[in-house]
Formats: sequence, C-alpha cells, structure tokens
Amino acid sequence: MKHPRRRVLEAISEALDEIKANFEIEFVSTAPPEAQPSEVAPKVPSEAGEEEEEEFSGTSAFDREDIEVAVDVFLSHLVQEQIIRDSKLTERPSFSGVFERFFGEDHEIAKKARDFAEHIEGYFDVVSYDDVSAAYDDLLEIKRIIDSELAVDAKS
Repeated sequence: MKHPRRRVLEAISEALDEIKANFEIEFVSTAPPEAQPSEVAPKVPSEAGEEEEEEFSGTSAFDREDIEVAVDVFLSHLVQEQIIRDSKLTERPSFSGVFERFFGEDHEIAKKARDFAEHIEGYFDVVSYDDVSAAYDDLLEIKRIIDSELAVDAKS
C-alpha cells in the first residue's frame, strides 16, 4: 500500500478545504429548505399509528459545470503546489486519479474519490441535490482520511 509524503498530504488537505468550501457556498447552502436535512427529522404518524422519522430528498438540481469548476480549483491548487503536473502534452489527472496515484487504486480513499466522481456525473449536465449531497459526504470522508493520515504521520 502506498503512503504519500507529508508535503503531498498537506497539499491535498488544503486543496480539499478549497473544494469543500466551494461546495458549502455553492451547493449545500443553496439547497431549498425542504431538501436540507434538519438536526432532528420530524416524526410523522405511520399507518400503524407509530411515529417514524420523515425522510427528505432534494428536489433541486445543480449545473454540472459549476461542480466541475470546484474540482478544477482542487486540481489547480495541486498544480500550484507542484504535486501534479499540468502540461500541454499530458492531461491533468482526474479527481479520483489523484488519489489513485498517491494511495493506489485499492485504497479506501481512491474508492471514495471514484464514488465522488460518479455522483457528480449527472444527467444532461445537471446533478441532482441528492447526488451533490452524496458527493459532499464522500468529500468529507476523503478529508477525514487525509487528516487522519496527517495525524499518524505527525506522530512518527
């Protein structure tokens, strides 16, 4: 199993902070109130008379291009930090490609990054609120893993 150098982990963590902030500003905060999860879901009576938590699903959709901009900011940060290369001869790696390169294809973080990419694919250049929410959850998990790797690295 691969283990990236501390400098790489720090740069990826910073880039994840940028994409996370972009998601929070552009997508999480703009979801309609009925689509945003509440701290405690209201109880609604079921047919059997028991109370069950009501599940919310989003009805909003987001432009895929806006999400691609957030991913580009992530990749641009890594280029600026000289973690990945950006040249006319080679393509930048994809979001998931970054994690596959530094952690290996079988690492949990690479799998989460592929899940993220799958959630933001969308249909007809539109990504549903539920998919954006799932991608955001994947992003938070990736960030958690990176931060825990940094913490372990700091103890060494």
